[in-house]
This record gives sequence, structure tokens and C-alpha cells, in this order.
Amino acid sequence: MVNLIAISLALFAVTTGLCASLVTVLLVRMAGWRVPDHEGEGFRPFRLRDWLTAMLTGPIFLVRAALDGYRAGEIEVSLLALVAIVAVGWGGLLGVVLLQLAYFGGLLLA
Repeated sequence: MVNLIAISLALFAVTTGLCASLVTVLLVRMAGWRVPDHEGEGFRPFRLRDWLTAMLTGPIFLVRAALDGYRAGEIEVSLLALVAIVAVGWGGLLGVVLLQLAYFGGLLLA
């Protein structure tokens, strides 16, 4: 028998994670954040703020970079599909963490 509650919870977690990632991408772009240089003269180590921003914006940035590579002919459709699956998984994990934080925040405020 199909457990519709588990399926709907999984879809809700994926949707929450991807939406949170998209909102974070839009906010950090308006704030002027850029991925720190990892080579050359502008190199500086990642700070905690950079790590947290990269974790939250990761799924959207990953898909956007893969789509740009696909349009430029650098990657194949199979790799694009693999990147999409990884981004959905990342968004789902992010969604589960955010939903758990919201749940425990509600318990603390009650």
C-alpha cells in the first residue's frame, strides 16, 4: 500500500528546501555576495558566512551552472539529469532541516 503521508511530506520537504534556496539566492544577489575566489591573487579562505550562504544557495547555483554548461555544449544531457537529481536531494535535505528547525522553534515558543 502506498503511504501518501510520507510521499506528501517528502514533496513538501523538497519544495521547502528549493524555495528557501531560491529566496536565499535572490537575497544574496541583491546584497552583492559573490563566491570567493579560490585561486590567484584574490584568494581568501571561506568564512563562516560564506559557508552558510553556499549551503543555502547550493541547489539553485548548482542547477544554474549545469544549465549554463549544457547550453554552452560543455556537458551532456545525462550529466545535466544527474546534477538535477543531486540538486533535488540537496533541496530535500535542506527542507528537512528547515522544517525541523521550524517545528522545534514552535515547540520552544509554545
